[in-house]
Amino acid sequence: MRGCSAPGRRCLARPMPRSSFRLPPSAAALAKAKEMTGATVFGDVSGWRYRGALVPPGAVAVDGADDADITVTLGPPAAAPPETGPGHPVWRRAEDGRTLLSLPGIGRFHIEGGDRVGIEAAEGADPVTLGLLLGGPVLAALLRQRGLLPLDGAALGVEGGALLIVGASGLGKSSLAATLALRGWPVLADGVLAVAPTAPQARLLRGAPRLRLWKRSARALGLDLARCPQPRPGVDRFDTAWSGGAPGPWPIKGLAIVLNRAPSPRCEALSPGRAAACLARALWSRPAYDGDRAGAAALMADLAGLASLTPCWLLTPGETLDTLAATADVLNSRSRAAPLQTRTPAE
Repeated sequence: MRGCSAPGRRCLARPMPRSSFRLPPSAAALAKAKEMTGATVFGDVSGWRYRGALVPPGAVAVDGADDADITVTLGPPAAAPPETGPGHPVWRRAEDGRTLLSLPGIGRFHIEGGDRVGIEAAEGADPVTLGLLLGGPVLAALLRQRGLLPLDGAALGVEGGALLIVGASGLGKSSLAATLALRGWPVLADGVLAVAPTAPQARLLRGAPRLRLWKRSARALGLDLARCPQPRPGVDRFDTAWSGGAPGPWPIKGLAIVLNRAPSPRCEALSPGRAAACLARALWSRPAYDGDRAGAAALMADLAGLASLTPCWLLTPGETLDTLAATADVLNSRSRAAPLQTRTPAE
């Protein structure tokens, strides 16, 4: 595995050796200890510190502290509303302002204040499934309650800031980020990206130098997964650790939006108006916070603000893993051709 030394390439850090693709001690050990002792679990996921009865799979164990970002409790909260929509996941707003996520056979999540989650687990619910929801759609709803944009994607370090690859699920954003990381780009974040869209400069607030990759993608990139944990046992998806950049928050230097694939990769610049519409398709858990007129208006205002502050491109990757390198070349060329700098609101 090599870093890139060719002139003009954006290589700010070398990737870690293959033998080092492993994470710090997982919070899974603490979760098992809790089952036996009743102790509270503390874990860090992408820079967000969880405290409570459950943490997401893949969380890095941290020492207990009073400065947790998110507190998780198990059991029905006081004045729990009646069950919602049988047969499929349902988001709704309670009269007291809580956001509720109901999933038949799994349970309900009561999301409140941007920092608290109450979980009513269904009988026999899989704790891993509950944890994955906690670190994905539930985290996204919490971030939106904080006034942030929860974008689905990965982030890489570039020119003292962050280049975000965001978009629809399942289109290879993390695999593309890994391809660029193997060329020396520092990894900043993956999964739910916490974006502050406010002027004068949009920022990625937190992250961790890890990418969650499918086995096929990792093997196509030549990665050794022997020491990489699987968030869900039996599912061929692995958490891989990489070289990171300076601690966040990071100014966002550019946004590559991925919505579709094509036989050959391409990348085009977007106007702020078109970029905002595309970014709306890159959000986690959108039904959680735009179901009413006020929520939808605030969301579109924040998306428009982000698009007006940051250069945005529509990136269409190739259709197969064999085109990852070509897609990385296209994005690298585009980012070098256009200055990676924050727009002024007038632009």
